[in-house]
Amino acid sequence: MFTIARARNYKDDPNFKRPICPCCGKTYTRQQDYFFKNSQSPLWKANNGFIPVCRDCVLKMYEEYKHELNSSQQAMKIICARFDMYYSDETFESATKLGNNFCSSYFARKNLGQVNNKTYIDNVREEIANKVTSLVDAEDKNVDKDSVEFWGAGYSPDEYKVLNDEYSSWVVKIGGEEKLDKSLETVLKQSCKLEMDLQRAREHNAKPTEISTLSKAYLDCLASAGLKPSQEDNTNIAESNSLGSLIEKWEETNPVPEPSKEFQDVDGIKRYIDIWFKGHLAKMYGIQNDTEREYEEEINKYKVKSPEDDNA
Repeated sequence: MFTIARARNYKDDPNFKRPICPCCGKTYTRQQDYFFKNSQSPLWKANNGFIPVCRDCVLKMYEEYKHELNSSQQAMKIICARFDMYYSDETFESATKLGNNFCSSYFARKNLGQVNNKTYIDNVREEIANKVTSLVDAEDKNVDKDSVEFWGAGYSPDEYKVLNDEYSSWVVKIGGEEKLDKSLETVLKQSCKLEMDLQRAREHNAKPTEISTLSKAYLDCLASAGLKPSQEDNTNIAESNSLGSLIEKWEETNPVPEPSKEFQDVDGIKRYIDIWFKGHLAKMYGIQNDTEREYEEEINKYKVKSPEDDNA
């Protein structure tokens, strides 16, 4: 029987400072036994290339993210972002074949292949490069440049058309202004994008919880702009308002315009009332106004003159 040699611990070196996890506060004797290593990142260079948070805390974070996001892959992406480690789909796929603990397996496989010597900033660079490529692809497909700038890259030509049509329909619905208020424009854009995300989720048979979350976000977005569909039907609205109240609302929101001259008082009712009612009353009470003068002119048409008046 033999004993495998181990690296010296703090008992062998009185000047050795025992590592302390800033997350749980525990003190450890050896970094290589209790901490993951990420020597690619300059952030941990003075820490012998080890991440300062202990393995148990890192794995606990991973499990919490996985539960919250319902995705092992997304959880691993966040771990990589937090500890400046490059994320690779290929490496993650390889890690899943090593056992149930994908996070530990990823740390074991991260130095293989193209992942070596990369940090999370390389993920950011690649993401920016992909967006530029998407923008170029969109322009190659004859997508309107203004649409790409307005909505961002990442949509197909048909989706850009749907987004533009949906946005235009909302603009017309709220009044058809050429230039919307910035906050309202932002809310409308967000609602259109959420509707597109909802459509994509349904097309890809997303989980009911994801569809429900997107639906709620979409309705909340409309509600913030005062555009959420009312649950009341027209019958309830009519029953809860008197005729006078409804007329007042209609006149304030969409009043009846003045008719053109040729269509004013087509059947002569207004003129009849003005002359024979208002004009007659004005004559009786000695009030001189337009209706009284029209009354006199009309009466003169029917007056009979005596011969004496003609000879006078």
